[in-house]
Amino acid sequence: MIIGIPKELKKFEYRVAMTPEGARQMKQNGHQVLIQADAGSGSDYSNAAYQEADCEIVETAREIFLRADMIIKVTEPIGREYPMIRENQIIMAFFHFVANQQLTRTLLRSKSIAIAFDTIEVSPGNFPVYMPMCAISGKMAIHTGGKYLEKQNGGNGAFLGNIPGGVAGTVGILGGSIAAIYAAREVAAMGGNVFILENQTSNLFQLSQQVPASVNILLYNDFNLLKVLKQIDLLIGAIQVPGQKTPHWINHEMLQVMKPRSVVVDLAIDHGGSLASSRPTSHEEPTYVVENILHYCVPNMPAIVPKIATPVFADAVLPYALQVANEGIPTALRNNPALARGVNMFRGYVTHQGIAETFGLDYTPLEQRLGR
Repeated sequence: MIIGIPKELKKFEYRVAMTPEGARQMKQNGHQVLIQADAGSGSDYSNAAYQEADCEIVETAREIFLRADMIIKVTEPIGREYPMIRENQIIMAFFHFVANQQLTRTLLRSKSIAIAFDTIEVSPGNFPVYMPMCAISGKMAIHTGGKYLEKQNGGNGAFLGNIPGGVAGTVGILGGSIAAIYAAREVAAMGGNVFILENQTSNLFQLSQQVPASVNILLYNDFNLLKVLKQIDLLIGAIQVPGQKTPHWINHEMLQVMKPRSVVVDLAIDHGGSLASSRPTSHEEPTYVVENILHYCVPNMPAIVPKIATPVFADAVLPYALQVANEGIPTALRNNPALARGVNMFRGYVTHQGIAETFGLDYTPLEQRLGR
């Protein structure tokens, strides 16, 4: 199989979908890897490193899309890539379809096969490609939130660490996700105060085993939510329902009970955000203010720390990409249910129920299409 790795087009996206070592393994399995020139430069992988792994360096993304049977990207295709996508071409990426109707309809019309890293699921709640990126995001959220709490950045001046003679800031986290767990651990290690609000009673005990004993875990309801909102300096939106639009747990009125110039970091913005007041921002203009609360809603935070994010991501992706390349798409999907759950579009059919419901499209179970 011919595997294509185009250079990522999104601004501030420094990751690459395959390392030279991953390309070497593809080659050892008998596959050809095309990589666009300088695709790895943001992660400090040179063209020479890929050439040493026996990759073919290709100048343009157009040639990669034209020649490759399978395209592996980090982020979803964007506008100028849309016309390059071919019928029956396999595309693996973080698609986040529920937040992008144009992308959804474009991939549907293309009759390509879209495998979303964010819905590859080994067992309930176990997303092996998505989870490492969530862990990075959780840690980053605390450091980012701490920076914007500083007075000169518009925050209320709270400090999240514990220093003798002072009072540490307080963090509230919405959801009991992987990102939430890593964020809570980071705050606890600094000596800060932290609350997690989780809406599933059955998850509370399990969550308590994954975070330090100092972390307060509460069931999400109106009473507990308002109690937490009044105390916190930083709110982390970490509700994760992969493949579905994120529910808004916070409305505009609830912001009014928070401390003035508190900070929100909404990690769920890729799927619509955890707050009704959330909207995507950028690294150039990362924040805005609603109800005197500073909001930071930059999507895809791991993109700017590629030295850790790229190898962690690429290593998680490689086994699935290898299986598809080695076995072919129908056999690989039949043999690996986790991979099959990642298929959101299959040759002109929506095969993920959450996406179909979000946009009012017909849903077709993947099993029906594989049988044809």
